[in-house]
Amino acid sequence: MNEGVSPLWKVGGKPLSQLTSEELAEAIQYVGGREEADAPLLKALRELQAQRALGEETPEQQDDSGPPLLACG
Repeated sequence: MNEGVSPLWKVGGKPLSQLTSEELAEAIQYVGGREEADAPLLKALRELQAQRALGEETPEQQDDSGPPLLACG
């Protein structure tokens, strides 16, 4: 990537949580490929990507509208 050109995810000024999957992957590749990689940023990007991957794997979303149910034994 050219030094003078900023990637779209950086120019947009979005919070990390609002990055699309494509922007997130690009950000991880960009930050990880730099010689003086910003370790905390890279860690945060990878954690966000992992959280999203887990969320996509679970098709059922937890319903928090009612009280929690307790099993009686």
